[in-house]
Amino acid sequence: MATLSEYICVRCGYRAVVSGKDDALMAGATTTILCLTCKEIMDVLTWTPQALDVVIRCRRSERHRWIKWNSGDACPKCGSPMKRGENIILGD
Repeated sequence: MATLSEYICVRCGYRAVVSGKDDALMAGATTTILCLTCKEIMDVLTWTPQALDVVIRCRRSERHRWIKWNSGDACPKCGSPMKRGENIILGD
């Protein structure tokens, strides 16, 4: 079961609802990434029961560069700290 939390930038107000770590849903394993092109944080599948290999990529384009993002990392828009807010979703 995954827990999604709202992360809010203390400076610019950017918001993202993500796990902020490696997690799992019934659909498969997930991780949180920062797309360096979009400058957005998102959760993506890293493994599914149906596929042996899952290509980790930005949801907008497979050509976008990305890095892993963890709770406590900086805001992708302005580089300031992101504050973890309330748990929003408990997902299966």
